[in-house]
Amino acid sequence: MQSCPTFARNWQELLVLAGIPRRYHDADQLLYSPPAGLEKLYQKVWEFLEDLPVQVAQGRGLLLKGNVGTSKTTVAVGVALQFLKLSCEPELLDLWAKPRSAPVLFVTMATLVENILSLKPSNPAEWARYEQRLRRVPLLILDDLGAEQPDDWIHAKLDALMAERYNNLRSTLITTNLSTDKLRDKYAERIIDRLRSCLQQLDFGGKSLRTPPLPVS
Repeated sequence: MQSCPTFARNWQELLVLAGIPRRYHDADQLLYSPPAGLEKLYQKVWEFLEDLPVQVAQGRGLLLKGNVGTSKTTVAVGVALQFLKLSCEPELLDLWAKPRSAPVLFVTMATLVENILSLKPSNPAEWARYEQRLRRVPLLILDDLGAEQPDDWIHAKLDALMAERYNNLRSTLITTNLSTDKLRDKYAERIIDRLRSCLQQLDFGGKSLRTPPLPVS
C-alpha cells in the first residue's frame, strides 16, 4: 500500500502520524509466521482480526501479557497496521477519516508519563491536543503498561483515560510484562475491571525471542 490520501500523503507518513516505531513497520507481516509455541495465541489474534472494524467500533481490544521479548508489541502493532490498512479502504474512509491524522496511536507508558510530566506544564495547549487524541483515537496502543514508576497522580490520569475510552467505546490494545496479580497490586480495581470487561486477555509465555545482533565483520 503506497497511499491513503484521506489521512496522509503516503503510507510512511501515516505510520509516523500513528507513532508506529520503525522497527515495527512490517509487524503485521510477522503475524503470518508465529514463533514456535505461540501458534495457538496467534490463531486467537487472527480470530480477533476477522471482524476488526466491528471490534474497534464496539470498543473491544486485547490485553497481551507475558515475559519480556515474547512478541507482545509486535502482535499489538500488527493488529494496528491491519486496522490502518482497512481504514484506507474506500468503504471505511468516512467512518474513520480525519484530515492530517491517523485512526491509530501507539504510545509507550514511559512516553505517556514523560508527556504528562513535561508537556503538560510547558505547553498546556499542545498537551490538551495530545490528551484529546489519547481519549478519542479509534485504536490506542498502550505499550508496556506497568513499566512506569508508581505514582498516584499518574495512575489517576490513566484511570481517567481508560474510563473515557471505556465509556465511549474506544478500542485499546495493551501490552504488559505484569501478571494479573501484579496488575491488581499496582492499579485500582476499577481500572482492572474495565480492562477485563472490554479486552480479550492473551498470555504470552516462554523465554525472550530476541536474539543478539550479528557480529560486525
